[in-house]
Amino acid sequence: MRQHEHTGAGQHDGPIPAVVFLSGSRRGETLRLDGDRIRIGTDPKSEIPIPGDTEPLPLPHHATLERRGQSYEIVGAPGAKIWVNGELLERLVLASGDVLEIGRDGAILRFRLYDRAKVPYKSLPEVFSDCAECVRAEQGALRKTGALVKVLPKELATRTTRRFRALTVMAFMAIAVATNVTARRGRLIEAQLLNKMERVEDISSLATSGSAVSTEELDEVLAALRTTGERVEALEARNTATARVIEGATGAILFVQGSYGFTHPESGQVLRMVLGPDGNPLRNARGGPALTVDGDGPAFEVFVTGTGFVASPDGLAVTNRHVVRPWDFDSSARGLLESGFVAEWSHLVGFLADGSEARGLQLRATSDDSDLAVVQVLGVEGPMPFVELASELPSPGDPVIVMGYPLGLRALMARSDAAFIDRLRQQGVADFFEQARQIAAAGFMRPLATLGIVGQVTTANVVYDAETTSGGSGGPVLSLDGRVVAVNTAILPELVDRTSVCRLLECGR
Repeated sequence: MRQHEHTGAGQHDGPIPAVVFLSGSRRGETLRLDGDRIRIGTDPKSEIPIPGDTEPLPLPHHATLERRGQSYEIVGAPGAKIWVNGELLERLVLASGDVLEIGRDGAILRFRLYDRAKVPYKSLPEVFSDCAECVRAEQGALRKTGALVKVLPKELATRTTRRFRALTVMAFMAIAVATNVTARRGRLIEAQLLNKMERVEDISSLATSGSAVSTEELDEVLAALRTTGERVEALEARNTATARVIEGATGAILFVQGSYGFTHPESGQVLRMVLGPDGNPLRNARGGPALTVDGDGPAFEVFVTGTGFVASPDGLAVTNRHVVRPWDFDSSARGLLESGFVAEWSHLVGFLADGSEARGLQLRATSDDSDLAVVQVLGVEGPMPFVELASELPSPGDPVIVMGYPLGLRALMARSDAAFIDRLRQQGVADFFEQARQIAAAGFMRPLATLGIVGQVTTANVVYDAETTSGGSGGPVLSLDGRVVAVNTAILPELVDRTSVCRLLECGR
């Protein structure tokens, strides 16, 4: 710790002091100073005037910066409280970079010293350090991100060197061009996929009868395939690097498939569907399935699909929390939970792209603050293929590859061939899990891959433009060296915090 003492008489040819406002209405503003004695307070005559929007307000003359050799000493007024780097002090000789808090929960300033012979531009680390302090007090990831987006461009545009600003403009122009090209490619891919599946209905129904692709729907898929005359084109990028990454990661991507129901723990009664005289499920006034705990109707089940990826050779896999605990994210399910029911998995399995049978999945850990979960792939014999987590964050402009199973069984059916669809139709295969088993056995269980560009990296999220949709949740976002830099979610791509993911993996052991 630095000693709190005087260091001698001042030198007028010493460094130039400056303060950066990190809170209040002047947040992000840098004030260049000079002189042997600099006052801090709410008095407008102060050399460092504190704006009146800071609560609680400091004193009119709250503290003074007094020159001490090549730096300044901050001295609090009688009764005034100041904190330096979080430590309550009465006086301290400052070092460049110290953070000052003028009164508890008051104005926050960054003290800096610059060479008098040079223009006081900030280095890039100084810019990001100041911006991080500016948004530290904001509550919630969205507010922090909004504040960062507001402050960072201004800092980069006004506080860095002219050479850096010119390079930044050129980099953003290059990113904009790459993003536009990628977006056009993504729209083409989306159009191709929708064209192939325009007649396939949503299989993600809550009712058992809507859980799988029916025989009639298989007829429609077969007709669509014969009409178009070709399978959905491969979505992988064709250059050598991306092809190598996709091929290397394919064996570690899991197609997650499950169904869950609801049980009342006190009575042990299972929530069931109400059947009509014709044996078909009845609907309630809102159009959903009519449910009861009485009768002998089939157990009510919710069918889900998602994506995961194996992250260790012993079969620990990462996915989204909302994939393995979907009832926590569904308003209808929450209503049942609030009524005293408990959600339980009837089946939870995963398929790999090696044509093997479904493997059971067992939940090992979930994150409390991120949409992340770890499951154990059961029945592992010997090392499994896996993908490694990246040790560094990606940068804006970096290419990434998103892999997964968007649209679940629908997309897998559309990417099979006419003979396979015809065989399913002839056999009358309508079971949700049996359809997936036959898709895997026939060699059609392979993840889709789309290429995108990282647009923004924050402390909470990685933003990129690769195309995906529902069912791709939990899939890995890979760098061109084949390492996982993010986990795809239904809404935003959660940044892979290596520490938290590795903590989950250890927790799962």
